[in-house]
Amino acid sequence: MPDEHQLLKSFSDGDMSCIDTLIALYEGDLFNLCCKLHRNHSDAEDLYQQTWVKVVRGAHTYRQKSFKNWLYTICLNL
Repeated sequence: MPDEHQLLKSFSDGDMSCIDTLIALYEGDLFNLCCKLHRNHSDAEDLYQQTWVKVVRGAHTYRQKSFKNWLYTICLNL
């Protein structure tokens, strides 16, 4: 299985299926973070979706070593 860097590169190059793989890898961890930040389930779901939208829109700018740190940073900043 390709790592996160390869998946983001492939996604940036137009392979839309790669984002599904990234979401599947991190959905549980990210949603748990969202729930910790928002006690309201609906607000946590909104934050979760907004985070992935920002990841998708910013995939071409990813330059870090840790995808999970980048993902969490986006979530925390939102």
